[in-house]
Amino acid sequence: MISKLIKKFYDEDIEDLCTRILYFFNTIDSFFIFAGVIATTICVPGEVSLPWFLLFGTIAIASILLSDFHPLFILFSIPHLLCIFILLNFPSSLAITSLVVCFGIVILIQFIFMGLPDSIVGRDLKIAFIKILNSIPTVAPTTCSISISLFFSWVLCLNLLVSQNAAVAPYSASFFTLFLLILAAVITHYFRPHTLISKFGKFPPQKQYFQKVVLLNIDGCRFDHFKALDMPTARRLEAEGTSLKDGAITVYRALTNPAFASILTATPPTIHGVKNNNFGQFIRTQGIPDIVNTQLYGSMHVKHFSKEEWSTQIISLPTTSIYGCDDVMVDQFKDDFISQPETRFFVLDFSEADFLGHAYGSHSKNYKKAIQRVDKKIGNVVDWLDEDERGNDTAVIVCSDHGMYHIDHSYLLFDEEKYVPCIVRGKGIAKNRSVLGEFSIMDIGLTVCFLLGVPYPKQSKGKVLIEAIEELDSQKLKAQVASQFNQIHYDLEAEVYDQDHPEILTGDYEWYRGKLHENCGNGSNKSQKILDFGCGTGFVSNIILKNKFPYEKLVCLDGSKEMLDAAKAKLNGAPNSHFVSSLDELQGEKFDIITINSVLHHFPDPCKLLITLEKHLNPNGLIIGGHEPSIQFSNNPLARFAGRIYKSLGGEVAFPEEMLDRFNQKLSGSNPDFPRVDQEEIQQIVDWHSPIEQSRDTIASNVGFNGEEFLRESLKSCNITCYEEYTTFFRRKSLEQFPVLQKLLEKGFHWVFPGNLFRYQARKREAV
Repeated sequence: MISKLIKKFYDEDIEDLCTRILYFFNTIDSFFIFAGVIATTICVPGEVSLPWFLLFGTIAIASILLSDFHPLFILFSIPHLLCIFILLNFPSSLAITSLVVCFGIVILIQFIFMGLPDSIVGRDLKIAFIKILNSIPTVAPTTCSISISLFFSWVLCLNLLVSQNAAVAPYSASFFTLFLLILAAVITHYFRPHTLISKFGKFPPQKQYFQKVVLLNIDGCRFDHFKALDMPTARRLEAEGTSLKDGAITVYRALTNPAFASILTATPPTIHGVKNNNFGQFIRTQGIPDIVNTQLYGSMHVKHFSKEEWSTQIISLPTTSIYGCDDVMVDQFKDDFISQPETRFFVLDFSEADFLGHAYGSHSKNYKKAIQRVDKKIGNVVDWLDEDERGNDTAVIVCSDHGMYHIDHSYLLFDEEKYVPCIVRGKGIAKNRSVLGEFSIMDIGLTVCFLLGVPYPKQSKGKVLIEAIEELDSQKLKAQVASQFNQIHYDLEAEVYDQDHPEILTGDYEWYRGKLHENCGNGSNKSQKILDFGCGTGFVSNIILKNKFPYEKLVCLDGSKEMLDAAKAKLNGAPNSHFVSSLDELQGEKFDIITINSVLHHFPDPCKLLITLEKHLNPNGLIIGGHEPSIQFSNNPLARFAGRIYKSLGGEVAFPEEMLDRFNQKLSGSNPDFPRVDQEEIQQIVDWHSPIEQSRDTIASNVGFNGEEFLRESLKSCNITCYEEYTTFFRRKSLEQFPVLQKLLEKGFHWVFPGNLFRYQARKREAV
């Protein structure tokens, strides 16, 4: 009977309106405000003081939103609640009354706007009551948690009601109460989860690997269930393609609309603008459907985050029931695949598993069987594509937008909702390959673009799963891209290097001057040939000239043309000076002294580099080097913590902001379709191939060299005649506005920590 009525009177416009209403009450951001205000209206004992009402209400709402509904806010807000009762004399009877009213509103709304609609879609009236029962023990901060929804709506209600008492209380008590609420929000905000953005790995599209890509999304599929359940199609595709061993990581928040938008744009919610499932949040940046002909299939939520100009096929859940919608979608896809040859990207969102997980719980048989049924439907799609080689030039990607915690999405990113499957399959995709590492669902969108050979979305983040491309040497490609980025970076840095690295120009000056004086400054040997390897702007070579140390030949070598030009300008026509960009130009020439300052950590294989330089050293010749990171420092937990504090104060080594435009101009010169890169991406990719790669926390454990041991292993024909560790505080322009703070940091740094750098001298033994 219900089904007949729906089919007769229910159209797309009505479904759109109903879905928007449901989203409003299914999203805690709007739900708690509605429930709190309604409860206040019911409980208010008299006239309110409008200014205090607005002040308390605004700060309460702002604080709760800032905390992002993290459960820790409940703990941190206890002092605020105590002040309400003690300092503002809020009556306990009214507090209990408001709590009961809020509870009634929460239950009523969950039943009307969550339980009953789901019962209609799932064709099971028990769902309405099952969801309420399941929501009682759920502590995830969502509308499916009665306790969490109740607390936040009650806190808002209390603050609105207490505004009456605040009007007659001392200003100090009122403002102190509000201050404690803001403080609780700030502390909670610090601990909330954040979206993982994979370390930079966008490579210029090599070619068109596939004419079409079909993305099959199992909405709300937990990775642990995906791996454990009997799923023949999934296991087959893993054997026939490349998969992520530990799964991909969803975005924060782990909701359908933000996650799906992140896949289609390869950007986090902070960029694409879809931060929850509520209405009115459309994608506001470029997505794959803006670049290549795309067809999207799914329930009404797909329409709500997609741009109006995108092509979407909406499957009505109330009309078809959740058990029939996926079959309708598959049939429609097959027709369109044949009739739309110009469409290159098809996206199918299988909704059944997600819906039944929300209805019965993610540990229920209903949810698990739904995932297995979707597996069969995906097998149907894959088999159909394989028929008559219909999908011969098509890549298939199986993934999920998010997992599921208990019956809903928590905002905590528990493992159950954090990790999702990802498999790529097609001709030319590596078979039975399982890739390790951290991958984001945003990387799926980048991989789609790479496979299709089209430009990436303009503000895209993350990396391409190039390990899946059988013909590609992923390490070689990474090295090529890193080399290009490094070249641009150091060319631009040449003009500001001296100003940005005072720790080298001052801290290392006396060391090099002393060592050079010992070995070539006494006038006893004027025929020495010197190689300044990785000369940069000519720091070491300039020491030789300024101190008039004699030499027969001075060779400055650097891979950056701009660095070499800066060195030329600094040396200003020094006699017998030569400038080269690679060791190949030296044709095996040998030297008496090789200097190498702050260079080793920029190379992918520093041991190999030292072995090569050793071959260019005459017997009894010297290698003088320094300003290299010590692993002893990075393994110090206190040092790593200090690094994070230093970063938060603006002291992280960063590519100058004013250089960003010039960097992107140079990059687009060779790769016109390459998306603009930002500060963080430049920092990630510069020396990306280096073992001393900068971590997200500025200082990472096991980053650096094991000093003397490393030198002995690398310079086997040399004796280490001098080795010392020393401490250098890295001053940055961003800290210059806080000179007192900078001095305190510098003194504390030298006092607390062991040497973060080391320098050395090695002499090559005479030939036997």
